[in-house]
Amino acid sequence: MKNELKEKFKGIADKDGANFSRRIKMITQSEDSGELADSLKNFILMIPDFITQIRIWMNDPQIPARYKELHGFFMTYLFHEEDFLPDADGGLFGYLDDAYMIGSVYFMTMRGAGFDSQASAIDSNSAKSAVPRWLEDTRKVIPGETEKIDKMLLDILQGNLESFQHLMNGKRHSASGELGSF
Repeated sequence: MKNELKEKFKGIADKDGANFSRRIKMITQSEDSGELADSLKNFILMIPDFITQIRIWMNDPQIPARYKELHGFFMTYLFHEEDFLPDADGGLFGYLDDAYMIGSVYFMTMRGAGFDSQASAIDSNSAKSAVPRWLEDTRKVIPGETEKIDKMLLDILQGNLESFQHLMNGKRHSASGELGSF
């Protein structure tokens, strides 16, 4: 599954890379938009590796239950039709929220469960160390969505499932199609 998903994302990146870069430039209006787009494309391409790691952690008895619960909620989010950014028509950009969410879950688990120094399914140490930068880069591009994702993940860790339930019930869209507030 991991290799198939890697190929899927690589194909999307190859097909939509120029459009993705233009969209990032349009949103950020920054001089370093090319570097930012490359960074975020690499982040999205890491989604299969993050999924593999989360699946490993879900069966790891050393991971605290609240993180396992977070992992379960992420996996539900990933395969649910409701999403902060639509994947189907958004090209590579549509996976930015997914990358942000799984990167956040990965980072929270690494830090919160004390797994910073342990082996990981993320093969590259440079990729592991890039996660905080990727999260910050994503916040520059989709600040409203990342703020809502951060709130939802913290709520889940604290046992409050309301914002997640709203998302899964499709209550995230306002009448104009914009993201609604939780």
